[in-house]
Amino acid sequence: HEDEFCYILTGHPTLIDDDGETPLNPGDATAHKAGDGNAHHLINKTDKDVTFLVVGSRRPEIDDVTYPDIDLAVKSDGTPMRHFTRKDGRPV
Repeated sequence: HEDEFCYILTGHPTLIDDDGETPLNPGDATAHKAGDGNAHHLINKTDKDVTFLVVGSRRPEIDDVTYPDIDLAVKSDGTPMRHFTRKDGRPV
């Protein structure tokens, strides 16, 4: 239900998504459209700290999220509670 924006403050993380790996630098930004199905995450492959900002409304009462690479889903239930499950519905 929401778009997401990530801005790299320090360090050199790598964005990993369905398109592969993209090295990032301070000042770089990424944008992720709600519902596009392209799961993404950042990984730090360096020995230096990485800091970044993630901007989004974070409305857990309506926002469903899936993490297909790690078999994790977060389904909304109309409340601010978060319920983490496996893809088959088993609790984490």
